[in-house]
Amino acid sequence: MKPDSTLYNPDPDYLQGLLVQAFPALPLSKRYEAAATALGITPRSLQAYVDAREAVSSRDIPYAAQYALECLARGEEICPVCKAQLTQQIEGENP
Repeated sequence: MKPDSTLYNPDPDYLQGLLVQAFPALPLSKRYEAAATALGITPRSLQAYVDAREAVSSRDIPYAAQYALECLARGEEICPVCKAQLTQQIEGENP
């Protein structure tokens, strides 16, 4: 599947669903760790995007991160170039 930003959906419930699909056997905290490792970001950064309880301090997840989570949910790997760009983009927002 190719990226299509018209499918952008930063809804925390949707993102939580992607985490469940990607890592169904893991508890929530371990899902954050596994997904963050796969994305090349910190679990805290991912949690700020995904956790609805963080709504006051959260920002919308970048489409690239949503797409990467969708790839994981489909059982696909994230391309190394995309991962590097995503890491730079997200971690650059959290100095």
